[in-house]
Amino acid sequence: MGIRQHQAQLQSAARHDGDRHVITMLAQLFDKILADAQLNTPLRETLARLQTPFLRCALNDPAFLDDHAHPSWLLLNRIASHAMGY
Repeated sequence: MGIRQHQAQLQSAARHDGDRHVITMLAQLFDKILADAQLNTPLRETLARLQTPFLRCALNDPAFLDDHAHPSWLLLNRIASHAMGY
């Protein structure tokens, strides 16, 4: 299950408005990624499994949203670059 399926529970459990904004932003980001018709099913499933770790990281690591070189973004960008090669 992804962020979107649990968004109401996540939003109600959020500590403050900043967390709610992060939850919404990541839900929208993963909605867009997973809606890409060019992704094959195994890759889509792999990316879907990254939602929870990304959300945990975003809510607990202040550098997540500020650092374009954050390991999470680097991982997502590398997966995307590799996938574009197919």
